[in-house]
Amino acid sequence: MKNLIWLKVGLALALVWATAAGPAPSTRAQVTTAVRVLPAGGTYAVGSTRLVEVSVENVVDLYGAEIHLSFEPERLRIIDPNPGTASIELTLSDDLLSPPWFDLSQASNLSGTVQYAVTQTSESQPVSGSGALFTFTVEMLSEGMADLTITTLLLSTQDAEQIPAEGHSASYTIGTPFHQFVPLIRR
Repeated sequence: MKNLIWLKVGLALALVWATAAGPAPSTRAQVTTAVRVLPAGGTYAVGSTRLVEVSVENVVDLYGAEIHLSFEPERLRIIDPNPGTASIELTLSDDLLSPPWFDLSQASNLSGTVQYAVTQTSESQPVSGSGALFTFTVEMLSEGMADLTITTLLLSTQDAEQIPAEGHSASYTIGTPFHQFVPLIRR
């Protein structure tokens, strides 16, 4: 039974990775699909936290996804929602993909990586539309520019066809909040 589970996990990963090789062109209408890290930018104080969402827009026939992000661990830290577990877990959204048959969703503050890989159950139908894939909370650690960069972006159909998509990373300015004081003038 345990070997069967690992075989299924291996097949699911092979399906997602095989899409990177460039399957035959699809006959589906071409729609501009985008994966975005939100918020895409902003200025934040050192020590502040922010909920980050990775979402997909205008996808057609989505069945599986693999997305990796990188960040500088000196500038950003992913907050673990369940500190009692061995890894930092991401919060999966059910806007589009649910329930996942397989998921590998975790972050590492040591290596500065976020890894998300999900595929649907065999009973599930492909989904189309827009929505969140996953979220996590990030803490701003030190002043400067901090990027959350999409390094891997694979979306696939149930037939293992790659869904072309544009990736939109995020860039944050971390610094001391600027306060402007205006003098009060009385007559």
